[in-house]
Amino acid sequence: GWIDFSLSASAAEKGQWNLLHLSQFSPVQPDGDISIAISQQEFARMLGLSRQVVNTELNRLVAQGFIDVKYGTLRLKAKALVAMREALAP
Repeated sequence: GWIDFSLSASAAEKGQWNLLHLSQFSPVQPDGDISIAISQQEFARMLGLSRQVVNTELNRLVAQGFIDVKYGTLRLKAKALVAMREALAP
């Protein structure tokens, strides 16, 4: 269940799961990317993690080409949606 997952998940899993969740409520851009209006600090608070830990995980996703990070916005790339859904599938 959700509680079990949230307690046992790694920072990367928590971040990816929450990005997918937030993407459902965020506008889709013409290129298929999704802009999520949230700061790194707000995202870290949501995950119950430090901003530094979240920043490390976001930078890893940037390096993989899955997201772009702008001030107050996380832009989830269309290709990331497929990869994250597959990685987090039960």
